[in-house]
Amino acid sequence: MILQEADGRLSQPCTSLNGLHNRARLIRALYERLDRLQSCVPADEAAVSSP
Repeated sequence: MILQEADGRLSQPCTSLNGLHNRARLIRALYERLDRLQSCVPADEAAVSSP
């Protein structure tokens, strides 16, 4: 759900400085959530899923 919402926002063109700031905030929030997800994966599972 979060990725679908972000995809909708990121697919729209940025035409103002405020739009760029909002896009940067959104990308930062997505990376923070990704970091939290990666820290929840057990070390054994992370080693298996990484090539």
